[in-house]
Amino acid sequence: MAKGRKVSSANLKTHYSAQELADLKLPGVPLTRPGVTAKAKREGWLWQPRKERGGGIEY
Repeated sequence: MAKGRKVSSANLKTHYSAQELADLKLPGVPLTRPGVTAKAKREGWLWQPRKERGGGIEY
């Protein structure tokens, strides 16, 4: 029987930067940072200030 990998909750993210979302290449999500930002603004996505170096926001 194959064993699955355990996922630690410490590794899960609840929010992603616009660049991270673009890099995931998800269906319906633009492939560029500016595209993701424009879509998020247009559609009123929830966001929070980014805590990591460089600041910005994450969705």
